[in-house]
Amino acid sequence: GALPMSQALSSGEEKLCPGALVEISGIEAADDLNGQHAVVTSRNAQSGCWKLRMRTGELQDVQEKHLRVVEEMKESPDLTTFGTEVCGTFRRSFGDVEYSLWPLVFSGFVRLRCPDELLAKLNLQCDKLMADRNTPNHGLFLQGEMKEGKQLTIQSPNPEFVELLLSSAERLASALLGEETAEYAIDTVWTVHQLAGDYNPVHFHNNARSTFGFSSFLHLQLPSQLGARTSGDGAEDGMTSFFWKTDSASVGFGLECPGVHKCPIEEGYLYVFPQWVQHFVWPYKGKGE
Repeated sequence: GALPMSQALSSGEEKLCPGALVEISGIEAADDLNGQHAVVTSRNAQSGCWKLRMRTGELQDVQEKHLRVVEEMKESPDLTTFGTEVCGTFRRSFGDVEYSLWPLVFSGFVRLRCPDELLAKLNLQCDKLMADRNTPNHGLFLQGEMKEGKQLTIQSPNPEFVELLLSSAERLASALLGEETAEYAIDTVWTVHQLAGDYNPVHFHNNARSTFGFSSFLHLQLPSQLGARTSGDGAEDGMTSFFWKTDSASVGFGLECPGVHKCPIEEGYLYVFPQWVQHFVWPYKGKGE
């Protein structure tokens, strides 16, 4: 997994940590890597190697002794259409959290791994809401086809979670627009307890505070069978996907990027994106929530 910033290794005055630009040298078994620049994405705690994203987009595991920091991690990286994945770190009162910015042609989104302690608190809060018969039903305001599951309003969001949401929205806005002066506030937070056969059709969100805004989702827990069944186009049961442009018949042969971005089925990852970006969630079969 990624090495927390508090454990980042230093080389002189320069820190070797996720988001840093490094130069590779001294590898006899893979001489073609020597002299290349790459971006650090994470550290393997077992092997001690650092995972690097090369300019080609491929990932390489390299030992620390073969790396020299060229440019330290940027706390506020820019997001451009020429990039692929840009890494950064939130400096927070609850502890540092690494995140990645993934560019789309028209816009972009933030993806980050929530701390395990926060995930445990959020799961406990959702279980309590589910057990309380007086919890407001949020399904009246949503398009989700939840025949078996529920969608519940969170009236008192976790403060640490709120901080992550607002920090992500602010970072995405500044990465796309530069240093803009704006106020960020939570509008509505709800849970989706999806069961077998439930799904969310293509939709987008809006908010009651502004014409502009952000949406987000976070998978707190997933049934164990998800990821085992894949359709012909690569979609998986229970998968959430962004639908940000209409594909033509020439996609692929016409050198167009597909208009659907399939999000990996993983627990604990928070996605924050502009509220106009359409998205959908596939149904699944079997037990589990």
